[in-house]
Amino acid sequence: MSVLTLFECRRSAYSILAQGSETIRFAAAELRRYLERIGGVWLPLAGVAAGEPAIILKQMGGDEDRDRYSIETQGDNLVIAGSNSRSVLFGVYAFLETFGGVRFFSPDFECVPQRDRLEIPRDARRAQTAEFDVRTIRAELDMTVELVDWAAKNRFNSFGLDMWRWDGSTSHVDANAIIDAVNLRGLMLEGSGHAMCYFLKSDAYYDRHPDWYPQVDGQRVRGKYTGDNFCYSAAEAVEECARNVIASLRRIPQMKRLSIWPGDGGAVCRCERCRDKPFMELYGNAVKRIRQRVQEELPDVEVFQEAYNFDNRERPLTVESTTRTLRVPPECRDVPTLFAFWGQNLSIPLAENPEPGHRLFHEYLQEYCRRNSQAAYVFSMHTDTFMLSNLCPVFGPSMAADFREFKRMGIDQMFLLWITWNTESDQGMSWVGYQNGGLWARMAEDKGFDAGAYRRDYYRWAFGESQALEGEALWDRLNAALSSLQALIYRFPWNRSTDAWGLGWNRKMPQYRWQLSTDLGRHGKDRLEVFSKTVGVLDQLDRDAGELRDADLAECRKFKQYVRHCAVRVKGLSLLFQAQEAMQSGRWTEAREFLRQALDTGMTDERDETVEWLAYVEKQIDG
Repeated sequence: MSVLTLFECRRSAYSILAQGSETIRFAAAELRRYLERIGGVWLPLAGVAAGEPAIILKQMGGDEDRDRYSIETQGDNLVIAGSNSRSVLFGVYAFLETFGGVRFFSPDFECVPQRDRLEIPRDARRAQTAEFDVRTIRAELDMTVELVDWAAKNRFNSFGLDMWRWDGSTSHVDANAIIDAVNLRGLMLEGSGHAMCYFLKSDAYYDRHPDWYPQVDGQRVRGKYTGDNFCYSAAEAVEECARNVIASLRRIPQMKRLSIWPGDGGAVCRCERCRDKPFMELYGNAVKRIRQRVQEELPDVEVFQEAYNFDNRERPLTVESTTRTLRVPPECRDVPTLFAFWGQNLSIPLAENPEPGHRLFHEYLQEYCRRNSQAAYVFSMHTDTFMLSNLCPVFGPSMAADFREFKRMGIDQMFLLWITWNTESDQGMSWVGYQNGGLWARMAEDKGFDAGAYRRDYYRWAFGESQALEGEALWDRLNAALSSLQALIYRFPWNRSTDAWGLGWNRKMPQYRWQLSTDLGRHGKDRLEVFSKTVGVLDQLDRDAGELRDADLAECRKFKQYVRHCAVRVKGLSLLFQAQEAMQSGRWTEAREFLRQALDTGMTDERDETVEWLAYVEKQIDG
């Protein structure tokens, strides 16, 4: 077979010819940098053809929004072309993967094989058109240039942050550096967040306009972002909010996409004008007006509302109460909408999940798409380790099935929430976030993506060739064990299923704390049963993973640490749930033993609360 030899024995006749934007010149620098790492060869960069063979990076005719790239030989040249400048960069990364064997698993785990020769068949051609037009990663943690770099390498084409991160007011986030990194790679820049009260700050307006803010128990209260909602029936408040949105967008002219989310579990106005109307009607009409005002002045900016099941305080919980804000009312279905189903069981394809809440969300999403599918934007939580309770499997088949279903509905925009949050343990959750995020991005770009082959590559690099099959089998067992816990999440929409003593960082607040009178009903019994069954599975898995050889295999060590984290966390929680059952039945001696055993596991989450309850139980025993 006839081939192009790009380099051999640290020598090359090729230069890199890059014409066009700063992003294309950056793509050329990236190509040169990685070829040097692969073969020890440093190719010159050129702006014009010099008669010698070249790797040519160029933009196709026009400047399309949808990402499309091709890699092909033309005579002695190799041509990487893209429909826009970022697509040229994506084509470079695809070339490095396809022909150079490079893998961009995470910023700390890039795999670059060394070789003496790199040959490209003369008939080689790869062409890729993005399956989904918009593929956003929205960082709530790890807000760094390194995450932007990894995102581009995995073909995300949009990068989002909370609005109060973009404006530079957060000291630990270098917004200017992130904006520069996003622009250099040609990515779209997106604003988002629970920002209604960010755009209508109570410090600026409350004293003059208390009626703009939520009425709770008959009193107007200051609205706080990110939790609260202002009074959406106050027309003047909506107009002022729109003016502030426009001013923010003018300060960040690169931002062409903005989703304005409702407050997250905080105050909802119950004034006379608001209390008799559905929340989504009030909020949706407010965003509709804000969007109208934005498009009058900034017609190239798109504004989205969010359909999100944020308000689950109603008791008793019902399927209707935990899904009503996922449905867009008819008068707001012309507003582009980001659909965010908190608590979704991601281990089962949405269309196949028989649970009533999931069926309703699927129905609501289809209902919207029948009228306005191109304006639908789906919020994924595969890297939200807070929702997933720091017990996250790597999702594969279910993720692919959901992407197929969304395409069937006509959806063309996808959004991944990056919140690799942990509470009190030292287990880094970004590690598993990169694994799910990498799969998500590749499937969103390429409907034919071979996730199995991608994971097998990961196992070879992570565990070494001799342990790859063993590592894969252990991962499969871990995924199966953790997937059994995912079905519990939606049943605990206010407290997560893993919150024994209260809701995450709010567990110190009385209204969010577990009490002796707390009645979880059938869900509590199901949770205890599932966790108890999983303890033995994870204990055995922890012992088996301990047999892996991990010298010079940092990723293997991270896997073993993660298995240990999961085993300890599940065992500790199982014991806490048993202690709670014993306490509520007045079996204080049993409860004391369970609490002591839980502390002995080495668990770190909710340890302080466990010690407090142990002291309470001992007082009951002592009389």
